[in-house]
Amino acid sequence: QRRVHGRSPAQDVVFTSDMNEKARMLWASIQSCPEYWQARKQVKEEIVKPKYTTGVDVQHLLEESGEAAKLRALIWKLYQETTTNVSEPPIQDHVSTSHLSSFFRQSFPCPPPPLPLASQFNELDSVVASYHAWSENIKAGIIALARDSSRPLVRLKSGSSKDIADASKVRFVADSQDLFAMLQKVDNKNYSGESRGLMGWGLIRLHLHTPPLAALRKQYVELKPDYRQVGVDKVAWFNSERIQIGTRALNRMMIPHLQQFAKRGLPPSIRRDTWTAVLGVSMDAAARSQFQQLSSDVSTTDFIIDDAVRLDVETACNNDNYFVFEDVIRLVALVFVRDSWLDNQCVSKPQEALLLPVVNGSTQTRQFPPCGFVPLKNFAFLIAPVAFLSEQPHEVYMLFRSLFAKYFCRLFCLSSHPQSIIGLCKLFESLLQTQEPELFYHMIRLDAHPLKFAYPWIMQAFAGYVEAEQVLQLWDRIIAFDSLFVVSILAAAIMSFRAPSLLQVSSAAEVSEVLEDLTFLEVIPLLQNFLFAEQLTT
Repeated sequence: QRRVHGRSPAQDVVFTSDMNEKARMLWASIQSCPEYWQARKQVKEEIVKPKYTTGVDVQHLLEESGEAAKLRALIWKLYQETTTNVSEPPIQDHVSTSHLSSFFRQSFPCPPPPLPLASQFNELDSVVASYHAWSENIKAGIIALARDSSRPLVRLKSGSSKDIADASKVRFVADSQDLFAMLQKVDNKNYSGESRGLMGWGLIRLHLHTPPLAALRKQYVELKPDYRQVGVDKVAWFNSERIQIGTRALNRMMIPHLQQFAKRGLPPSIRRDTWTAVLGVSMDAAARSQFQQLSSDVSTTDFIIDDAVRLDVETACNNDNYFVFEDVIRLVALVFVRDSWLDNQCVSKPQEALLLPVVNGSTQTRQFPPCGFVPLKNFAFLIAPVAFLSEQPHEVYMLFRSLFAKYFCRLFCLSSHPQSIIGLCKLFESLLQTQEPELFYHMIRLDAHPLKFAYPWIMQAFAGYVEAEQVLQLWDRIIAFDSLFVVSILAAAIMSFRAPSLLQVSSAAEVSEVLEDLTFLEVIPLLQNFLFAEQLTT
């Protein structure tokens, strides 16, 4: 009998009675995946070959075949899904990798990340009511648009269909300012206290806990000036070293290492591959085929919201950074609204779907649009930066789709979640009020409330406001830290940076002039200065 060196994913794992439920679910998920059985079959077929007379190093075999990298990516993806779907135990009760094989221990070279925030909050009744009201407004807007234009929600394209919308006749179902008005009305109906003093000046009336600056410093410790940052420290040896380290982690598909690595920024040459790996994006033939099918639907069907989507893309591409990508961005946006995958995969559903009866008297229903989300005005700005990452439209789409499903959907969702648009706006107000109280009060006196200026920045994650590379550096940190908090921090940092000028103005119009042009700002130095100002001055 040949002796097998090391352990493989083909080897059975026995769980003891003290294993927590998360580990059991993770192992069950692994066993249900074809990748696991493919690796198992490959190991069995390989070790019986005559060339192995003294023994088989299974770890080396899997590395050489490429199966090891695939399994690491699979395990990390399943781990994230398991921690999201299981009711959360105390944070110290992470999955114990000591019960897994040595191969699986190498798949988790870093400690597991903190548990997701999604399970650490409860939706407030007032927020749920506002969510339903917002959804009803969207549904009513779609129906009114169809009625006023005397056309169905979906129709086959004819030869007379125009691809270029007449801007004077295009109407958006809703825009981000409508959502802004709605979120200002959300309040704690059962809150018995009174907002007094400085902390009661914010436009967000909902009482939500937001992390203090001290907690954010700990969360974003890798942004400290002590650490070199890609895009800031433009030193040849440092950039070369980062590319080498990132490439090594990509080759071995060490997802936790890649996520940790990205916290100090990503070199542009490996950004696409790193985002693809960390987000768990599939770029295989099936993904390309799915995109082609959705693209075919774009060419054969016409949605009532398509003209608004096209006009929004034209507006976003009226920008020196993005105009060359207009065709790709337009296609991605139109494919997006037709993709039913999003309705089940978004971590937060921005709206309730408009359900339509299926023809021929069936009791079944279908939703419009299939993605479950009616894009608001300026939505296209979120697509535009991703176009820098690939020349292939299907790769741009798959990356953006995963970004939206995991992060950006929260920007359009009325929720009590700390990273929803309400939570992010509340965090901005809290940070600015505590760090720049004089500025906050001065702007309110001028009827130029800080959130009125910061809200569009947050909604677009700064796309369209700062240079494209700066946006990508910011989004590197969103993915790396697995949090949208950095967007609110940057908004507060910009206000703080412009405080000397803002304190000198005497009208709301002058405030607008000071905050109008952000194109020359660099996001990482601003974040460092706001989070670690004391360290920079010592």
